[in-house]
This record gives sequence, C-alpha cells and structure tokens, in this order.
Amino acid sequence: MSKSWPEDPSTTWGVGDYPLMAERLVPAASATVEACGIGDGDVVLDLACGTGNAALLAARRGAVVHAVDFEPRLLSIAARRAAEQGFEIDWRLGELASVPLADASVSALVSVFGAIYAPEPADAASELGRLCARGARLALTAWEADSFIPALGAALGAYLPPPPGSPDPGLWASSPQLERLLGTHGIRLEEMQAGQLELRFDGAAQAADFLIRTAGHVVAARDDLRASGRWQQLTEDLRELVIVRSQAGDGRSLTLDYVIARAEKL
Repeated sequence: MSKSWPEDPSTTWGVGDYPLMAERLVPAASATVEACGIGDGDVVLDLACGTGNAALLAARRGAVVHAVDFEPRLLSIAARRAAEQGFEIDWRLGELASVPLADASVSALVSVFGAIYAPEPADAASELGRLCARGARLALTAWEADSFIPALGAALGAYLPPPPGSPDPGLWASSPQLERLLGTHGIRLEEMQAGQLELRFDGAAQAADFLIRTAGHVVAARDDLRASGRWQQLTEDLRELVIVRSQAGDGRSLTLDYVIARAEKL
C-alpha cells in the first residue's frame, strides 16, 4: 500500500533521532526474522514496526508484509526506505491493541522491542491471538530485565517517571509470565532465545549524547528539565551509568542483552 505519512511527530517516539537508534537495532531485527522462520509465501505482520527494520527483512525473504505503528513520522521513514529498496509493503497506522487487519490474517508475526511497550499487555496479547492464523509463528523481542536498557529506563525514571499503573516491559522477557500472558489467547510459548547487541562510542560523553538524542521523551522534556535546573544532573547521571555498565569502564562499548520469544498459535 503506497501512502504518504506526515513528517511531524504525533507521539514522543517521533521526537528526537530515534531512527539513529533503529539503525543500531538492525541485527536484532534480523535475528528476530530468522527466529520466526519467515520465508517466501508467508503473510507477515511487523507490529510496532518503527522505521521498518523487520518488515524490510521479511520482504527481502519473499513474504507479503503488513507493518503497523502508531507514530506516523516513523511510518514515513519506513515507507521511504521501502521505496528506495524496491519493496511494496502495506504500512498502516494503528495501535498495539487495535491493528487494522482481519482475524487470522497472518502466518507469521514479529515485534522487535515493540509489543513490550503496550500500555495494556493483556489487550496486546489478545490482539496477537486474533491476528494469527492457526499454526502461525511469532517472534517477540524484549530487553532482558537486568540489561542496560532497563537500567537506562530506571535512571531516566528519576527525572521522567512513567505514569501510574504503567506495565513492566520486563514481563515480555520473563518465560513464566509470558507463557501465561500468551497462553490465555491460544498462543504456545516454545523457546526464549538470548541475543546481544553492542553499541560502540568514542567515550561516555558521546554515548550519553546518543542515548539522549534517540530518546524522544527525553528530548521532549529537555526545556522543562532545563527550566527546573535538572538537565545537567540528568546528563551527568547518564554518563555515570554508561561508565559503570560499559565493558571496560570507559563508556566505549555497551552490551545490550535481549531475548526473542518464539511462539506458535494453536
């Protein structure tokens, strides 16, 4: 489906330079598509597709691809990438728990660090069950609970606390919790497959700048944090976190641990 999307963001995911982070996540998208076993003839949904990493990889394997996200600016970038690479992908604006596709319409579903941010995990899991045909394969990627990205979220939470009642993204990385969540909707969890990404920088200052630039909710709050005198402390805290969590304690190399949950619709 050829469609133009507005360039202006409608959510904080469209603020800042998240596409720069998305470039670093391509290896995880590749591992997720591989884990799902996507191939020629599959009808695939990339849920919370962002800039289209997994959707493009699935299309390259010969699949018919639908891709959904709630941020139009990211869809605009994804559609432009697909056009440049010569792929026809059905890009659609939609929420994690309300996807504009028919029941049992996909044979494979991937979500690379996407479903984990669903405001209501049970509603998102219900939508996964609705969309997948019997025998469909799923591969859902989440950050390990004790890995760098959750630690980053905790550090930022001191300045930008999540709304009351926000779900814990870590449940998508927990085998027992995810088994219960998916099982309620006719999806059998088969395996949790570990993976790693490595981010390299010139040092802690560059790493902290990258993490700020690519976090839209931080960029959106920058003026308010400066006005309250908290911006400098936030940047210093991030530099310290990077130093503590980097491999050599110099901020040059960060390891991001994740898991891919492989599942099947019964």
